[in-house]
Amino acid sequence: MGSSGATQLALVGRWEIGTKLPGAPLLRLDLGMLSTPPTSVTGHARLSQAISPPLDVVDQVSGSFHTVVTHGGTLVVVSLTGYPVVHWPPHGGIGPVIPSNLDVRLVLGSDWRDGTASYRYTTEVGGQWHEVTDAPATWLGLPDAVG
Repeated sequence: MGSSGATQLALVGRWEIGTKLPGAPLLRLDLGMLSTPPTSVTGHARLSQAISPPLDVVDQVSGSFHTVVTHGGTLVVVSLTGYPVVHWPPHGGIGPVIPSNLDVRLVLGSDWRDGTASYRYTTEVGGQWHEVTDAPATWLGLPDAVG
């Protein structure tokens, strides 16, 4: 926390998650790390798929990360929950209660670069959840901005 008491956001990175096969879902994450608490992560997710009708879901995501030490080395596990982006008018009062529509578990090397991810998503409230497991996660660099 800075001297002003404000929460600081550090850019962490942009990942593309998916096999890149035709018709396969593709999840893009732009994430930043909050300084308070020190293991908090926030950002945006965009899930797309070239199917009919096309899938294009944009979420605000937040969650946490922790490190795991294994015989093979240290891993960073990022757990995220996503909610649809809602543009609520200023002074519009308390907005509607919106359930989550995306859960992500991203497993990266200690350098926070490439790894694998599993996620599940739904496109409608109370609808069927779709799962993607062990998809490659490719680090694309730093995002322009997050959140």
